[in-house]
Amino acid sequence: IQEGEANKIAKKVDMKIESRNRIPELIQEIQAGRFDAAIIEDTVAKGYLDSSNGKLEGHTIPTDKEKSGYAIAFPKGSKLRDEFNKVLQEKIKNGEVDKLIKKWFDQ
Repeated sequence: IQEGEANKIAKKVDMKIESRNRIPELIQEIQAGRFDAAIIEDTVAKGYLDSSNGKLEGHTIPTDKEKSGYAIAFPKGSKLRDEFNKVLQEKIKNGEVDKLIKKWFDQ
């Protein structure tokens, strides 16, 4: 679901989507400046954010239908964070986020 949603956002924000098999690889790519952001499960992301000594910042995508959500990590001061948050808020307001939650998490 993270990659699918990222691909939709990429159509509006002009960004390239890449994936890695392990979360530490994603964090290394961000810290090295090769990735601008990563979508990670929020509990896991919190651990990386807390141990980054302020080098990473995140935004949690809230959900009220489940106990955990996803967090998106950007390098501190990233110019993409505000644009991403804008598109995310549009998708929350137009109901697309709720549709995805229902599709993938309701049973």
